[in-house]
Amino acid sequence: MLEQYGASGWASSNIRLLMGTPDANGDSIPDIWTLRADGAVRFYAGTRGEMGHSGVEIVGNSSGGWKNKMAIG
Repeated sequence: MLEQYGASGWASSNIRLLMGTPDANGDSIPDIWTLRADGAVRFYAGTRGEMGHSGVEIVGNSSGGWKNKMAIG
């Protein structure tokens, strides 16, 4: 099993699932969706440089969010 996807904080213990999409926000740059271990779903808009931002929470974890989901998409 992969232990870390890339940068610090992107360990598989923190981010259970991730999915890249061609473009979800209309800027013609690929984006990333993540399902965190606490059930929160976050959207990371792609940039021309590095993915250095914390993303936007789309589904919160207050009621478990998507904690028991098996896949994104």
